[in-house]
Amino acid sequence: MKAQSLLIIFVAVFVLAACANTNDAAPMSVLNTKTLNSETRATQKMEAEATPGLSMACFTQLREQQQNMGEHSNPAQHIALADRASRCIEDLRLHPKHPDNQRAMQLSALAVINYIKAGDSERAEMAFERFRHQFPQQDLLYVDYSSFVDTITALLNYDTLASHQIRMLNINESMRDELSRQYHWRRN
Repeated sequence: MKAQSLLIIFVAVFVLAACANTNDAAPMSVLNTKTLNSETRATQKMEAEATPGLSMACFTQLREQQQNMGEHSNPAQHIALADRASRCIEDLRLHPKHPDNQRAMQLSALAVINYIKAGDSERAEMAFERFRHQFPQQDLLYVDYSSFVDTITALLNYDTLASHQIRMLNINESMRDELSRQYHWRRN
């Protein structure tokens, strides 16, 4: 009986000691995490400030110009818009976490899409290669969650893609159906 109560006391002391150690350790790890997060944020902020960013005036003017073009635009307007978007991000190298990275990606995508709308597939391919080089392993998503990179790949390489490759791309469903239909008629 004495041994049993001694064992219970020993286990209780051990459990209480473990709880005390856990409580002491938790605030330290939270404090350390907060400190690390603050240091990381400060480093990222310094990198962002040291890296020249995107001109907001250029971004805003391009968005307005795109909205003003409307449905009845001609190829020359699309090429002018694409050229201007390309100039806004020319030689711009941004870290993926840079505050202007998303806007720069959007402008690069705007250039690619407008070259395609103008029917200039050669310049669209060059602009797309610049996009992939400037923003490696990054992508934009459309409203329907389809991929910009996959969509442009499908548009620029539709004549060389096989049906199984088309199915693997994250593209709009109606576009996938149209490309599959074209593939079927090319083969038959």
